[in-house]
Amino acid sequence: MTRKQKMHDPNMLYAVTLGVVFGIPIFFKSIYSNIVVDSLRFCQQNKKLEIFAYCLMPDHLHMVFRTGEGVHPSDFLRDMKKFTSSQIVHCIERNSMERRKDWLLNLFALAGNTNSKNKVYQFWQQHNHPVILDRNEIIDRQVNYIHQNPVKAGFVHQAHHWLHSSAGNYYNGDGILQVKLLLL
Repeated sequence: MTRKQKMHDPNMLYAVTLGVVFGIPIFFKSIYSNIVVDSLRFCQQNKKLEIFAYCLMPDHLHMVFRTGEGVHPSDFLRDMKKFTSSQIVHCIERNSMERRKDWLLNLFALAGNTNSKNKVYQFWQQHNHPVILDRNEIIDRQVNYIHQNPVKAGFVHQAHHWLHSSAGNYYNGDGILQVKLLLL
């Protein structure tokens, strides 16, 4: 059984799900999904982030990760969510081609108004649903769940066909983010 807890140990593997408020599907547009991917890539190169599995769905991100020594997992997630949310909202505000602009900004403002931790907008849901991955069977189950997410949603027939997933890394060594392969 997985254990949902707070993240304390930077040496542990964690699985998290970061959801967009109200389940708004936004990452089907590359202009927004690239912000998340580029941010994760930056954290890998500059902040000791190790990603073992990920899948960016239209309205959420699943990820198995570990932070390096001196980088607390909660701090990484807080900073990444803060940066990506401000970049995505800014991108929406200046995107003249975004037909949903008013609708999106109104929903983000509504979510922000109900959360005292926000000044104006809230993009990501507050909770990350962290799961400590401390046994091989838990890791295997979590990675499989992440990779099968777009298949179960009916977006693709095979997991490695989903562009924003580490299933491609596992299947043929090709992916948009570098991942450390887990040998289970």
